Amino acid sequence: MGAAENKTLRTRCGGCDKELPTFVDPNVETRTTWPLVGVKNGHKLTYAACKPCYDKGWRPPGFH
Repeated sequence: MGAAENKTLRTRCGGCDKELPTFVDPNVETRTTWPLVGVKNGHKLTYAACKPCYDKGWRPPGFH
């Protein structure tokens, strides 16, 4: 089983709260999960975004 199909390796989209695989496809044409770095309370955090939220422009707080 690949990481994308593993139901225990899941996260939530920071924009819409949809469940996503933690696997990030290296091919941006087929990628469904986008890892984005934001800042919260002075600390860098990685947020997941689904493709629709990423395409609509959702970015985490403190995104550069």
